[in-house]
Amino acid sequence: MSRKLAVALAWFVICSASVSAGSPKTVFEHSGGSGSADYDQVLAFYRELVDAYPERACLRERGMTDAGEPLAILYLSFDGCEQLPGKGGQRPRLLIMNGIHPGEPAGVTASQMFARDALAEPERAGLDKVDIAIIAAYNIGGMRNRGNPTRANQVGPEAYGFRGNARNLDLNRDFVKADSRNAMSFTRLFHDFDPDLFVDTHTTNGADYQHVITLLATQADQLGGSLGEYWRQRFMPMLYGRMARRGENAVPYVNVFGQDPGEGWTEFLDTPRYSSGFAAMFQVPGIVSETHMLKPFEQRVEAQRTLLVVGMRLLAEHGETLRDHRLADRRDWPTRDHLPVAWALDEDAEPEQLEFRGYEARLVDSPFGRDEQRRVFDRSKPYRRSVPYRNRYEPSASIRRPAAWVVPRGWHGVIERLEANDVHMVEITESVAVDAEVGRIGPVESLDSPWEGHFYHHRYEVTWAPERSVVLQPGDHVIPSDQPAVRYLAAVLSPASPDAFARWNFFDTVLGRKEHFSPYIFETHAIEMLEEDAELRAAFESAKVRDEAFAASRTAQLRWLYERSRFAESAYRRFPILRLPHWSGDSPGN
Repeated sequence: MSRKLAVALAWFVICSASVSAGSPKTVFEHSGGSGSADYDQVLAFYRELVDAYPERACLRERGMTDAGEPLAILYLSFDGCEQLPGKGGQRPRLLIMNGIHPGEPAGVTASQMFARDALAEPERAGLDKVDIAIIAAYNIGGMRNRGNPTRANQVGPEAYGFRGNARNLDLNRDFVKADSRNAMSFTRLFHDFDPDLFVDTHTTNGADYQHVITLLATQADQLGGSLGEYWRQRFMPMLYGRMARRGENAVPYVNVFGQDPGEGWTEFLDTPRYSSGFAAMFQVPGIVSETHMLKPFEQRVEAQRTLLVVGMRLLAEHGETLRDHRLADRRDWPTRDHLPVAWALDEDAEPEQLEFRGYEARLVDSPFGRDEQRRVFDRSKPYRRSVPYRNRYEPSASIRRPAAWVVPRGWHGVIERLEANDVHMVEITESVAVDAEVGRIGPVESLDSPWEGHFYHHRYEVTWAPERSVVLQPGDHVIPSDQPAVRYLAAVLSPASPDAFARWNFFDTVLGRKEHFSPYIFETHAIEMLEEDAELRAAFESAKVRDEAFAASRTAQLRWLYERSRFAESAYRRFPILRLPHWSGDSPGN
């Protein structure tokens, strides 16, 4: 037996023996470390906890999911959880998400044991200094779709759920587009609880190595401000160090697929579609914990449990400092002239050096295909070596912060998502003309097949120009930019952002025409246009000279003139969101 496995099993036995009389035990413990709980068993366990510790624990329903069942949230607080999840609590707050991918149940199990231990010994755990919210299992539909045939790369447990939710969505791509009821319910919970630290538990593969757990922490440059620096320079180093002292030598998420991690890797960029990237838009640092799916299930559970214990202790000791940085940045971002909306690796930055514990790898011939090879990791040849970790990013696209954005009344799906995200909006009550920047949509390129229910646009160009006397209608919503949600607003309303609503097809209806012309009728108008407008006629003749195909095509020429005529529809490829250079803060209709 390896030393690592012996330590993990010994710790498992100690922890099992330490369960106080009357405290519930998990399915994992009853099974000797091979089983995981189904959804009903998870809820039953938490109900037992609440019955055992009613003064410090409560289980509440919060919002509906696509499975037709509400999210279940376990709240833990030393002084009682009646005030939770309301904002303004004095203690730092930890939000734990489990079961977003129910085939990865180590975090579900670890959270059960973590919650029980925190309630049994609150001062030792830090519960006297930290309030906690635990999402029992986010993807209830996937938890209900239970079996053991769907994860070819995973070792145990005996049964587990499925990655897709009740609508077959991957919920860890849904935090911005919020197609699922789950995402809308989570969004409201997230803002009501306003955590200081967010943890999302997962299991991963991609390569084989010695580490049981790797951590996909919020990318510090994207987080930005003083919070990003504190996160990179202080909080995460403390967390890695304390985990190592407990026997978990974690490293940043090993972001390789089919490559040898012994050559180093690039930090994963968690854009707002992902849980931690979404949280970062509101100055909430996050950790997506990835236990390695080739390690025994009991090791994966213990690694997740160690992370939660260490994270809570750090919050108990340093949560006020973390919150100070969060609040300072929330005040700072709305005052900035420019806002980053996309990021790229800084190729000129010196990589950090990590101590990586891997296995020697080699390529062997594959019996499949022609001249194909696969990578084999030799566990009989472990190593420790320093590898380069490229973890510096810089903005690849930024926007000048407008005074406000305008969402026209018809785009209610956008308005609903902004409302769920605690965005301050002013509804127009009377028609009013304003000066605005209006966007015209240029080239758009999309995936060839649907991904997560959308034909995602990987290219979406918009040209902005000032326009006077744009009429706002009653029901339109003006969104001032001088508010704490400004980074989220820039990310979802600016088409340069990779997770903008525009990229996720929210505005695709403006990409197609609704009215057309009949050449046999319009041709008379076209002749009149050229006769009456010398400037237009010159541009038309120039276009024919430049483009031989255009010069030969009656249809192309008539379309060119139609697009410049009084008949052309103004909504075609007009970006629905307006940017206002000036905004007084009051509704013109009030």
